[in-house]
Amino acid sequence: MFVHPRGKRVAALATVIGAVGLVAAGVAYSQLTQIAVLTGPSNQWYVTAEGNTLAWSRYGPTNHLFNAFARIGTGPVVRVNPAGTQAYVGGLTGDRLIYQQIRYGQSDLRFYNVVSHTYGVVPAGWNTSLTEYAPTISRHYVLFGRFNERTGEHWVFLGDLTTGHLKLLASLTGTLVDEVPGQVNGNYATWTSCVNVNVECDVYEYNIATGKATRVSNTFATGKFQYASSVTSTGTIYLVHSASFTRPCGEHATINRRALGAARTVIVSLAHGLDVGVSFADDSNGTPNVYYSRLVCAAGQADIYKVVD
Repeated sequence: MFVHPRGKRVAALATVIGAVGLVAAGVAYSQLTQIAVLTGPSNQWYVTAEGNTLAWSRYGPTNHLFNAFARIGTGPVVRVNPAGTQAYVGGLTGDRLIYQQIRYGQSDLRFYNVVSHTYGVVPAGWNTSLTEYAPTISRHYVLFGRFNERTGEHWVFLGDLTTGHLKLLASLTGTLVDEVPGQVNGNYATWTSCVNVNVECDVYEYNIATGKATRVSNTFATGKFQYASSVTSTGTIYLVHSASFTRPCGEHATINRRALGAARTVIVSLAHGLDVGVSFADDSNGTPNVYYSRLVCAAGQADIYKVVD
């Protein structure tokens, strides 16, 4: 499994750990074709998309820094974050990109307009002296995490840009816990919660309209680790399963789909030595395109792929 570096490990390159997985009995296979989107000598770790607009973060082979880039259609590639910063892309809605920017060790949320190439204002109180990380956006909703390295506290918030209000969706405190925001899309949000990274990680789905959070069934007989979650505007969850949070990486990790009211289905069974960092679902044109960072464990190389569901 791939540990999300945008949380408490935000200042370092991501740590690659565990993924020994077998598929639980009764889970049907419907394998989808993996389509290469961004590959190359650099590491492409994060991705977000809406329609023909694509944004991603890349870890340079020479400067060893994460920078964020955006491209509309076949247009030019534009760097998002200013010089002297690092950045992880988050989410897109219209022309507005939200991302995580790090400067002098301080991690905050930032808005960037991919058409005008200007920066927007983040509501008061959303950025603090703590680590804000892993934001996504849909309409006027923003999902993001906050971490206090000193106390070990993790939070997942849903923010409303029209009011500036923050709603706490999840929180954990401890040395072996983790809260990783996934995606907000339409009336749904998802995140990964690990009460103990050596025992179990679960994916949760939140219905904004009803205010109810639901744990996605985690009944694999060979392990209790689900992560890298994303969601469509109709509430279909995509997540990765592995059997362990400890080494090695890339032992039969699977990408799963779970529609509302339906059973979980494996849609991609990754080859030995491959794993997934994050996923992002874009269904703005009606058909879900599920983007994900695919990691070649032995080489430490990540590239962006997608499946069309």
